[in-house]
Amino acid sequence: MDDITAQNAIIVGGPCVNTAAAAALGLSYPACGAASSIPENQAIIKLVEHANGNVALVVAGWTADDTRRASRVVAESDKYALSGDEAIVSGTTLTDISVE
Repeated sequence: MDDITAQNAIIVGGPCVNTAAAAALGLSYPACGAASSIPENQAIIKLVEHANGNVALVVAGWTADDTRRASRVVAESDKYALSGDEAIVSGTTLTDISVE
């Protein structure tokens, strides 16, 4: 897809490895490390609303393991108090996850 804003989307993977994530977050691809706007050793779950009304849910981590933790939060959202447009996910395993 050339225009990520053309439809609603769930985007998994950080802007260092995923062009759609970079576009949705308004970053130049590849945006790695501090340029990714993702906190080190954490992940984000972010709802991005585009000017045309479509939205993208971006699930992206500093590392692949961080992305997996955030994906687990989305998959098991009934276990976490998600609210607002963005959540920060931390942890060191897939069982010690915390959400801010």
